[in-house]
Amino acid sequence: MGFDEIVGNEPAKMILKRAIEKDRVSNAYVFEGIAGIGKKLAADIFARGLVCENREQAPCGICSACRKAIAKGHPDIIYLEKEKDKKSIGVEEVRSQILSEVYMKPYLSPYRVFIIGEGDILSVGAQNALLKILEEPPPYATFVICVTSQEKLLDTVLSRSCTVAFFPLSFAEITSYLEKDFALDDRTRLFARLSQGSIGKATELLSDEDAERLYEDSVAALLRLKKDASNVREVADFLTAEKERISEVTDFFQTFLRDCIFIKSGMGEQVVYENKKTEMFLFCETVSKKALIQAFDRLTEFRLRLKQNINYNASVAETVMCIWEDFHG
Repeated sequence: MGFDEIVGNEPAKMILKRAIEKDRVSNAYVFEGIAGIGKKLAADIFARGLVCENREQAPCGICSACRKAIAKGHPDIIYLEKEKDKKSIGVEEVRSQILSEVYMKPYLSPYRVFIIGEGDILSVGAQNALLKILEEPPPYATFVICVTSQEKLLDTVLSRSCTVAFFPLSFAEITSYLEKDFALDDRTRLFARLSQGSIGKATELLSDEDAERLYEDSVAALLRLKKDASNVREVADFLTAEKERISEVTDFFQTFLRDCIFIKSGMGEQVVYENKKTEMFLFCETVSKKALIQAFDRLTEFRLRLKQNINYNASVAETVMCIWEDFHG
């Protein structure tokens, strides 16, 4: 129980354990790391440790406070939630869920812990409203903000917070975790590599019956762009058909291209798609490293354009044609 529930990231766990043990707790923490790495779980366990009644072994997992925290029913642990019909967390949510609570003294423990699990979608206005509290916080209040990147937060928020970094897990750590619920076969190993160090992503892929088909189709589509120009339309049609899962398709595309860049750089042992090495070596024979990097950058630009609600089909057609041109010099 406790911090042992968190896979890997021993330095981060040590920082949080020592803060509890020495009772030197900051008023604000930023937990930074890729999605699915365990930041929200760490926030829950840290909060549990702060309210635990057993100060010598917090969180003990068995005291009344721990049981309430595990059941998400402890009155001194507050979660900032996004409204269902909104894409971001705004000023109103901060006011109604945090400002209305933060100056109330703890009910049962020495601390009141405010957990913001989706810090990536905090609006600028919401962050500025939060900043007013972070500048002069009550001594008993501790905030934990989980983000995939510090760039999602204002510098003024970061400067008043202690950043705790969570790093991608190793292949061994992920497979060790997955084998508790999944057979450790070729499929599990493939998705462990595709997860890029994220347990959440690996579990999601393994639980998705269509993920392997999508992976195979995505790699096959990218390989077709090395052939005749007539394949451009086929690949564009594939991306159009997979519009709802375009984020995953572009992930597969970019991982393949990054693997090819590794091969071109003499680092073939670092590739993720080990079961596609033969195809990658053949592909790399006639595609330059510069072209691979250009294609990778075009996909990054494509993803940014999609967030701006630019015409999807037109953006697909342009991106696919440009990548075909990159591959053919």
